[in-house]
Amino acid sequence: MATWRAGTARTIITPPVGVELSGYGFGPSVGILDDLQAQALVLESDTATVAIVTADLIGFGAELVASVRQRIQASLGIPDSHVLLSASHTHSGPAAEPMRQWGAVDENYVRLLADHLVGLVHVAWHNRQDARIGIGMGRVDNVSENRRRPDGPRDVAVPVVRVDNAQGEPMAVLFSMGCHPVSLHSYRNLISPDYPGYARQVLADVLGKDVVSMFVLGTAGDINPAGYVARQTTPRRSRQIGAIVGCEVARVALDPAYMQDTTLRIERAQIELPVEPLPARSALIETRDRYAAQAEQLRAENQPFREIAVAEIHRDWASDALQALDSGNVLHSLPFEVWAMRLGNVAAVALPAETFTDTGLAIRAASPAALTMTISNSNGCIGYLPTAEAYETEDYTNPQGLAPKVYGIYALSPGAEPLVRRTAIDLVQSLF
Repeated sequence: MATWRAGTARTIITPPVGVELSGYGFGPSVGILDDLQAQALVLESDTATVAIVTADLIGFGAELVASVRQRIQASLGIPDSHVLLSASHTHSGPAAEPMRQWGAVDENYVRLLADHLVGLVHVAWHNRQDARIGIGMGRVDNVSENRRRPDGPRDVAVPVVRVDNAQGEPMAVLFSMGCHPVSLHSYRNLISPDYPGYARQVLADVLGKDVVSMFVLGTAGDINPAGYVARQTTPRRSRQIGAIVGCEVARVALDPAYMQDTTLRIERAQIELPVEPLPARSALIETRDRYAAQAEQLRAENQPFREIAVAEIHRDWASDALQALDSGNVLHSLPFEVWAMRLGNVAAVALPAETFTDTGLAIRAASPAALTMTISNSNGCIGYLPTAEAYETEDYTNPQGLAPKVYGIYALSPGAEPLVRRTAIDLVQSLF
């Protein structure tokens, strides 16, 4: 009879105080509100093994992803394609990927982080034991809002996967929510996992402190906490969101439907996403010089760090774009990995982008699985993946907006998201 084997591990990954917070122009951290964590779950069937790593980070850089995957493959034999690295996207933690002026990467911290993540998978691997897996779907419809338009779509589903040992005791709970972890955005520049951390605390109280709770971010590129106002966030509100989500996850996890299907398959597709052309050289020079002067003036006026950072983003983006033009190394597309897993009658799709709700809902609607998770900010992050509709109005994520300039030089074209959507749906359907 086919069976599952599973092992878990977790550790603290809180950086030293003083490391810059990532996700906006926050500047250096000044204290710790709550520790950051990373967790690992190794699942093994008769035919395949997968390692799932979750962490309280804004995102994973491509080099970090490649390094961790390669080290795990070399040491444990788990194929690099069978390693999923998923970031919670907390805006109260350090950068582990380059983001222009939105949190300088501390290379010493990232090197230590890589060791932690590889070590976690090793511990989980050695902790493997016979297991069974239960699933369920929750719903939380009172903590989120579409930040682009009040009547816009939201994904209020809360998928839950529970992993038990042979005695029926819970070992791990994997859950998802489609809401930006910005409920502590800019709160006193303190380090925190944001609401996912408080949700995990609830699960520890209900299921037991030894249960490893793992959060993966749903398609939340256009979703904020309900009532969110920048620079008016509080721990009380963050705890409230975490408690609501955590209680719903606990409710589902206490009475899951256990799976008989032990199929474990991983598929991934490497695609190229089209990008918008860079502006003309003269326009880039004008942008660079204008924002260089603005940044200098703001600094002379002792304006807030965040105001100076925005000017510097535009300045440095124009400078880097000019360098690309002058060197002749202009790109017309960006590489993008679509990762999909079948875990019994569960489907998981992981995308290295801040993905909009419509994308996640479309993938779930087309999935033949009993439970489908669409996971953002996983295995890297190239930036926002706006739907084609988002290009019809002025938006922070559009080519003219700030977001693409934070993540890199190039903005995605309107055809990028439909290509990702088709590829993800094809992969999921092929797995079943």
